[in-house]
Amino acid sequence: MNYVAVSSYATVAATLVASAGFYLTVCQISATRLQLQAANEYAIRADAREMAATLSDRLFASCLNGAPDCTESDRRRTLVGLGLGFNFYHSVYQHARGGSLSDRFEDEMARDFCSWFSFKSVQDFWDLQVNAKKYGAERIKMKQSWCSPE
Repeated sequence: MNYVAVSSYATVAATLVASAGFYLTVCQISATRLQLQAANEYAIRADAREMAATLSDRLFASCLNGAPDCTESDRRRTLVGLGLGFNFYHSVYQHARGGSLSDRFEDEMARDFCSWFSFKSVQDFWDLQVNAKKYGAERIKMKQSWCSPE
């Protein structure tokens, strides 16, 4: 065998080994990405449970429904609770934009967020915050992206 033939076979073999290594690296990166998404989603679910427990002491259904028996103190606590909830969902939105959540999980969180707006008082609070320029463009974009029909 001559040098050129051996060199050609070695080059082909090296190319095959490099291609296989590249393929395995891509597969490993994909698996790692899925594991990171699962870990992020688990942590967000834990945070959501904690938020729900916190908000259960702050959100008063009578205040959300605009009932006249809502005291001023309960109304203020409800508004603070809404703000905390919106902060939580904005954090989830930012994770989703960064690719650290699955599309399925983002859709679940978006549906949950948008369901809050079935209460007129929640929409009124949102509009008040937007008009007072307390919510930036990114948060407004979140609501448009998640809650607007396509």
